[in-house]
Amino acid sequence: MADGSHTYDIAFQYEQDAFLLDFGTAGAYHRFMGAVSVRRSGPDHTETLRARTLWELLHFAPTTSADGSGLRSSPDHIPPVGHQA
Repeated sequence: MADGSHTYDIAFQYEQDAFLLDFGTAGAYHRFMGAVSVRRSGPDHTETLRARTLWELLHFAPTTSADGSGLRSSPDHIPPVGHQA
């Protein structure tokens, strides 16, 4: 992400679920915790902030796969459409 002469790099490390509500074919609501790192780089300095955070994700597509299994809460299967609260 860029803002004028500054760039921002945001990284999130999934750690654990806080809440998961799977609606199957209607989507899901997923709240999870982890570490976030935000790096802001400018022409004359770079600043990095780190903290633990709570994220919320709304998924508006079917979460049930062809084999009938539902949304799996793991670092390898976090739905791609989300919103940070």
